[in-house]
Amino acid sequence: MAEFDIAVNYVLSNEGAFVDNPLDSGSATKFGITIDMLSKWRHKTCTKQDVMNLALTEARLIYESLFWEPLRISGLNQSIATAILDTEIGRASCRE
Repeated sequence: MAEFDIAVNYVLSNEGAFVDNPLDSGSATKFGITIDMLSKWRHKTCTKQDVMNLALTEARLIYESLFWEPLRISGLNQSIATAILDTEIGRASCRE
């Protein structure tokens, strides 16, 4: 059975500090979370500053609520669940 903490720690090892690369389709991100994703989570329009100030604890809640739980992957093998979580977060960041 897959554990969220193991999966999210892997994702966070690849997604970290604030980045605002104009060549990145996700625009401003922190912990892999875009302005649009944060706005969806907070139910209000967020700014680049909101993303810059995003705390790790809130980022983990976003990953759990918007990805881990809806994907229902906790019953899978850890490696597979981790790969799915990482892939889906990456896909969402590109779509946002």
